[in-house]
Amino acid sequence: MRNVGYILAHREDDEAIEALIKRRSPNSPTYPFPETNEDLREMEEILKKKLGSSGEAV
Repeated sequence: MRNVGYILAHREDDEAIEALIKRRSPNSPTYPFPETNEDLREMEEILKKKLGSSGEAV
């Protein structure tokens, strides 16, 4: 995904970051921001499942 690579290399480019965020699918699930330690643990579990058992990005 070339766009993400650009964002990582040019973190100060707010317009590029905003454009990438706006491209997300409207059907993508949304998750609330974790407000408690339990919420944070739940979010970590969701991310681990999405990234795979190793916790590494695929």
